[in-house]
Amino acid sequence: AVSARVARLGDVFAGADIEVETVPDARVKIWEKFVYLSPFAGFTGSTRLPIGPLWADPHIRRQFLSAMSEVMAVAHAEGVSVSPDVIDRTVSYMEGIPATTRSSLLIDLQQGKRLEVEALQGSVVRRGAKLGVQTPIMATLYAVLKPHAGGTKN
Repeated sequence: AVSARVARLGDVFAGADIEVETVPDARVKIWEKFVYLSPFAGFTGSTRLPIGPLWADPHIRRQFLSAMSEVMAVAHAEGVSVSPDVIDRTVSYMEGIPATTRSSLLIDLQQGKRLEVEALQGSVVRRGAKLGVQTPIMATLYAVLKPHAGGTKN
């Protein structure tokens, strides 16, 4: 159940006309977004392409879904009950977004800005290693993007 404190915060946000969803365990929602976001940023960033050509390629799509499963396995190993349908929901979402959609990581990379590689792909790899969860696809994306983490602009 949602705690009284969280319910009060939800009321405050709603009263300020801020869209809010109160949940019993915020970690679930955060990880469910992370299951999608980390591979999405990793694949678009490492290929320097928007999602359309990646999602249209059956091999890349399978690897993307496998990367999502890796992130989901890390969440479960951390004791977070990510919904088993999060991948199916993400597939539905992905099929509805414009083919030109780029991750913010790709946009930052193209603009020479610092990248969130450590917080996204690096976090998955480090957490997986600590918990004994294999993350080969995420580790590869991390290795490809890590050299660009500092950006090219000061």
